[in-house]
Amino acid sequence: MGVVKDAVSICYFTLVWSMKSIKEQEEEGDVEQEAILSKVHDLKKLTKRLLVALRLFLSNESPCQELKEPAFTAICDTLLLFSKKDGDEFWKVNFAMTVDQSFVKLLTRFLIDTVFEADSIADGESTAAKNRTNVILFCKLLIFNIIEPKYTADVFRYYLKYFSEFGDIFKIALDHIRKTDHTMFANLLISTLIKLYEDSASPDGILHLYNLAKRFSLLFGIDASKYQPALIALHREGIHFAVHSFEAERLTPPVNLSFLKVLIEFSGKLTGSSKKI
Repeated sequence: MGVVKDAVSICYFTLVWSMKSIKEQEEEGDVEQEAILSKVHDLKKLTKRLLVALRLFLSNESPCQELKEPAFTAICDTLLLFSKKDGDEFWKVNFAMTVDQSFVKLLTRFLIDTVFEADSIADGESTAAKNRTNVILFCKLLIFNIIEPKYTADVFRYYLKYFSEFGDIFKIALDHIRKTDHTMFANLLISTLIKLYEDSASPDGILHLYNLAKRFSLLFGIDASKYQPALIALHREGIHFAVHSFEAERLTPPVNLSFLKVLIEFSGKLTGSSKKI
């Protein structure tokens, strides 16, 4: 296992130095643009190959489960290295990459298994620090626009449960999403609450859901006037989820009707005109 870890590190730092070399050549202008683009293309292919291998280590099909954490770290570091916010416009246009939903699910599954649904939270300071680092890496992918917020509801459902451990990290990530796109932010919140509602069968689970909704509503601030379109979208999505299973001929209430109680936590953020829409 140690040999594989070393190999991953070597691959990563090879990419770092290759990237640095190409950037210097592009800035100095000593190499023709076509040659630079060719080198960028080759480096991007190598990066994708590395990510494919790391993705295998992170999956349940991995022959060595101990490699999951190094793989997670290497994936995040590699994606951050070539993020959309890194470098000038030339680099962003020609190299910036994002990951698809299935890739995000792998990263999310790792956090759930090793942090949120594991017994490791209380295993000592070293484990707590390691868990914070992993959550920070994931949230950085959000902040640097590498992964789309709509795929991360399974992480933010733990916002309240682990607020004392990761609340500051979660708030920074959510604050970035809110500032970037109000509607995307609202969609993430309602998607998170819907997922949690679907898994909350016990009274304790329902109470936690209401408390999470209350905490989420505070993220819109005291004056939510500038968030009205996003809040309207949030309510529409929530209402649709609550009543979409209604069948008039059966004269039975929709199975998710109680979700409307969750929306009440956000209703106070709507202005008078928004409530009429």
